[in-house]
Amino acid sequence: MIIIYDKEDYKDGDSSVPFLDRDLFYIRHERTAAGDKTETQKWVDNNNYVPDPNGDDKVYKHYVPYNEIFKVINDRVVKSNSRRQFIEWLENVAANKLGIENRSITGRQQISRFDYDEAADHYVSSICDWQENIFRGASDGDGGGMKKDTPKDSDLAKKVRAAEEKLFAALAT
Repeated sequence: MIIIYDKEDYKDGDSSVPFLDRDLFYIRHERTAAGDKTETQKWVDNNNYVPDPNGDDKVYKHYVPYNEIFKVINDRVVKSNSRRQFIEWLENVAANKLGIENRSITGRQQISRFDYDEAADHYVSSICDWQENIFRGASDGDGGGMKKDTPKDSDLAKKVRAAEEKLFAALAT
């Protein structure tokens, strides 16, 4: 769940400024249980899965921790002057760079806070749970989400490292 606050929420902004043009202030994010991840699981099972005879292949794992990806997104809030700049950046990263479903809202005449936060939540969750960064197979462990979880299979490790490069290049735009 994501709630994005602007300066008007704290009465430091100008209430006459259109919603999308308001200056951002803070992002509140609570990682919730993943919704229907069937498509992601199918993709991972077909592309980023190496069976392990010891049984270390049951869990879907992030190579780059979810929290590390979210930190980059959260830091972008500070760099974005307005709600519009932030959501356009999210749309570009997700849809144009990573192939995630586009839920563009910026062309609408009226945008509610709910619509905005819903779209932002979709993009942020989809970027943090980007399928190319997820794998199944034996790995070194993620240290409780504190470090990269490197697959023991060298070919799979190369794939997720390439995905990491693509992900961070997209986030740097």
